[in-house]
Amino acid sequence: MQSGGHDASIITRYSDLEYNLSAYEDYPWTKDYPEPLKQVQYQSERHIDPITEGLKLANEQNQRLQNELHEMHKKFDTLSARTKQLELSVSTNGMPNSIDKYDRYLPPKAITYERSVRENKNDQFDQHEHSQQKSLNTLDKRITHASPAPSISTSNINKLRNPLAPQSYDPVGGFIIFFDFIANLPSTIQQCCLITSIHHPKSGLGEPSQLQPLKCEQYIDGKNDEPMNIALIATKQPVPGCPPQQALTIVIEVQTSTNKKASSEELQTNAWTKLALFDNKNRLYSGRWKVPLKALPIRQDESLAVISRAPTFGRAELYYRLVNSQDGDDQSDAPLSLKHRDHYAYPLQVCLLIVINNMQCYNGKREKESMTVEIDFLKNFGLFYVKLSHKVFESDF
Repeated sequence: MQSGGHDASIITRYSDLEYNLSAYEDYPWTKDYPEPLKQVQYQSERHIDPITEGLKLANEQNQRLQNELHEMHKKFDTLSARTKQLELSVSTNGMPNSIDKYDRYLPPKAITYERSVRENKNDQFDQHEHSQQKSLNTLDKRITHASPAPSISTSNINKLRNPLAPQSYDPVGGFIIFFDFIANLPSTIQQCCLITSIHHPKSGLGEPSQLQPLKCEQYIDGKNDEPMNIALIATKQPVPGCPPQQALTIVIEVQTSTNKKASSEELQTNAWTKLALFDNKNRLYSGRWKVPLKALPIRQDESLAVISRAPTFGRAELYYRLVNSQDGDDQSDAPLSLKHRDHYAYPLQVCLLIVINNMQCYNGKREKESMTVEIDFLKNFGLFYVKLSHKVFESDF
């Protein structure tokens, strides 16, 4: 008691011993058969050192972070190897000797939406009313799955109105480009075909990928009831594993023919254009875009600013969508119709050129006119959404 008078465990043990001894007094016959005592080792309460516990927790956290970092390194080993191969191909001034350097950026073939035969009427090119779309061929299994015919439901209309807001770009998944249609082709053209190629200023053009030849058809514009020669492409092309580099672009070569029965070998190149992919912060230019087709010759090595001032191929324009890989399924279900071409915007370089041209004086004459130019810049990866209204009052040029 002197050493542990204030220890609850010792007091409890002492009470038990006292109780057992009193039992012998009440029952004397048990004296010769005493209950054996059990020796219990005294264990004091363990003292917790806060410094030691803190170090232990810090070491555990450090180990967990190291494991996560190791997993991240393993995950991006493949991506790093692909990027190094691209940089190696870019470092040489010559053309690549093999398709292997570009096959990870261009798919083996493009996937075309299946269209059913339709009557020749104003809404003949409204795909959501008459046709089915097919999803992409998976690159590994080469399997095509048929999806139900998209309808004009609220969800699909919302997908059409979706501004394709900026998202983080996944270099492993890459991006998908939807070639929708070409409008305002010359009336004499009966067939056309697109040939796409990845381009880099140092390594030049990659291996070309040819799309299926298309029959041109007449479309009655509902706004002004004027006939329009169009080519409904309805083709999407996945580009997986593409590293984000502003220097990378896509060069489109347009082959045409005035003979509706001409073979693909008889088609001749008559127009072209060049599409930007990434901005100066290496973010994807996702959105719905339209670009004018350019007249020959093809000058793929020129900058986009210079190309935007090149002569155009009549009034022909290519309508396309550029989306991240994770948006591919949603955009595949979006309605495809020339009625919705107002949802497509000009890229920044083309918008600026329109403003400049509208402010120029033609034929050196001093003209007085009043005009309003309204241009919508789509807020897409660094492109500010601006409603620019420029009023030119009567004045001398």
